[in-house]
Amino acid sequence: MLAQPGVGLALDPEWRLGPDQVPLKQIGSVSAAEVDATTDWLAASCARRAYRRRCSCCTSSGSA
Repeated sequence: MLAQPGVGLALDPEWRLGPDQVPLKQIGSVSAAEVDATTDWLAASCARRAYRRRCSCCTSSGSA
């Protein structure tokens, strides 16, 4: 998919739930380190394949 023009990557950490959490009742999360690692992976993956730079975003729900 990343080879297609206009395709980016969105991270929706609210759906990353623990085994005892219930979707739409609790909000999941990821660490800033994991977001950074994913961003680094995306940049390296696109560079290896000579893809144009991609946009990535990480959404936030609720209060921190």
